[in-house]
Amino acid sequence: MALAYDEYGSGSTIILLHGWGTSRRAWTAQCSALANKHHVYAVDLPGFGQSDPPPEPTMPAVANEIHLWLESQSITQAVMIGWSIGGSAVLSYCEHYGDDCLNGVGIVDVSPKLGASPDWELGEGTTLGSDILDKWVQEWGKNKTGLAHEIYSMGFRCPDQFASVIGELAAEAEFAHTEAAIALLVDAFSRDYRETVRNLRVPALLLYGDESSSSNAFIRGFMVGAARQGHLEVFKKSGHCLMFENPDRFTSVLSKFTDDVAKKA
Repeated sequence: MALAYDEYGSGSTIILLHGWGTSRRAWTAQCSALANKHHVYAVDLPGFGQSDPPPEPTMPAVANEIHLWLESQSITQAVMIGWSIGGSAVLSYCEHYGDDCLNGVGIVDVSPKLGASPDWELGEGTTLGSDILDKWVQEWGKNKTGLAHEIYSMGFRCPDQFASVIGELAAEAEFAHTEAAIALLVDAFSRDYRETVRNLRVPALLLYGDESSSSNAFIRGFMVGAARQGHLEVFKKSGHCLMFENPDRFTSVLSKFTDDVAKKA
C-alpha cells in the first residue's frame, strides 16, 4: 500500500504524523512555516485521510507501513514527529526498527502507555480511561464527525476560541476507515512503550501541554527521565492541541531541534 503525503520545502527532513481521527491536513500551518528551512513531509497514517488501511489494524502494522514508505522515498536521515496516536506510531516504529532512517524523534503530548495497570496508575491520571475508550468504540461508527468534534474539543484548553479549527479537524474523520481507525485506537491503548522510550538511540523532543487532557506531570516526568537524550518542552496555557494553541513556539522549537540533530549527524 502507498501512504498519502504532502511535501514542502528543502533542507533537513521532518516527517509529521497526525493524531487519531484526523489527517495530514492537521499540519498545514506547521508545514508552511517549517518549509522555509526544512524538507517537510506530512503523512496520512494508514486508515486515515487518503491512505489505505493497514493489512491488519495494529500499531506494528502501522510502523511497518511507515518503514516501507521511508524506504520508498529513499529517506535516510529524518526527524519523525508524532502527535497523539501519531506519537504512538513513532514509538512503535522505534520499537520495531530502532533508529533506521532517523536521526531524531518527537513525541507530542501522548503517554507511552495509554491503559492502566498496577504499575502505571499515576499514568492514568488523565481523561483517557477504559470507560471513555468503550464509549468511543460504541459511538464511532454511528457519528464519526460528532465524536471527533467531542474529542478535539477536549484537546483544547479554551475550545470556544478554536471552534473553526476543531471543526476542520473533526471533518477529516469522515475520511477515516471506519473499522480500521477504531481498531487502531483500541490496539494503541493495549501497547506499552515505556521500555521503547528507555531504549531510544536518537535525540527525542518531548512536547507537552501543561493543561492537557491526555497527559500530566507524571507522564512528562517519566518521558524526560526515561529518554536518554530527551529534551522536554512544556507549553504553558496549552492543552493536547498545543501546536494550534502556541504555533509560533511549536514551530520554533521543532526547527531548532531539527537543526541541532542535523549538525550532529
